Amino acid sequence: MSYFEVAVLASGSKGNATVLRCGRKVFLIDLGISCRRLVKSMAEVGFAPEDLECVFLTHEHSDHTKGLATFLKKYQIPVRASTGTLLALYGANWSLDARMQSVSAPLHFGPLEVMPFAVSHDAREPLGYSFAEGRHKLAYVTDTGYVNDSIKAAVQGAEVLVVEANHDPFMLKHGRYPAELKKRIMGTRGHLNNTAAGWLVAGMKPPPREIFLAHLSQENNTPSMALNTVEDILQQQGLEHQVKIYVTSQETTIQNFIEEDHHEQNIFA
Repeated sequence: MSYFEVAVLASGSKGNATVLRCGRKVFLIDLGISCRRLVKSMAEVGFAPEDLECVFLTHEHSDHTKGLATFLKKYQIPVRASTGTLLALYGANWSLDARMQSVSAPLHFGPLEVMPFAVSHDAREPLGYSFAEGRHKLAYVTDTGYVNDSIKAAVQGAEVLVVEANHDPFMLKHGRYPAELKKRIMGTRGHLNNTAAGWLVAGMKPPPREIFLAHLSQENNTPSMALNTVEDILQQQGLEHQVKIYVTSQETTIQNFIEEDHHEQNIFA
């Protein structure tokens, strides 16, 4: 049984939500799907909203937050995000709701430390997160145009990594998106491509035991292309047998455990 149980309920441009069990604590990262779907999908993997310690938001874009308003009407769960994200969502009055809390420094849930770190995206103040307790660490980094040294440092030592593999550069360049949108996606405040994701993983010492390739474009990527690109990079570095890869989905939950017996599963196994 992994210390980190990860269930990516949805990942992509239409909506994102990920449940994490870290030891005995349960968290949600982003709520970009309907509250109805969230509750249903959580139940299918053995969780309920009442289990959550809090909801962490990476940034304010609707594919990461559109289910939040309905969720907050039904559940008294704290929400943590950067000040910039909260301002973008709720304006200057965000602090009037006691459930909303700005995060800019490590948070502690018993022995578990949650560390926010800056990423590069065209949002007000986007964040990634790491979750660490003792020798165990998970890192979550999506919606970033590039990986700088501070992001590399933030994910270093993670045994589980959720990382954006948004697009294949050739598909994007020759696809049907308008030029301005292509420029945005490929820019330093856009989205990470498959190759960049692969080299981030390959550069981690030691490499993570499990990775989830997240936020795949349905227009400019395919699951097999993302998987093959990252696998090829890991093979070049002699790491192909050390890292288990999960490719996330917009419509299907991808998890590293099965509720009944906690054996790992993978749609590409």
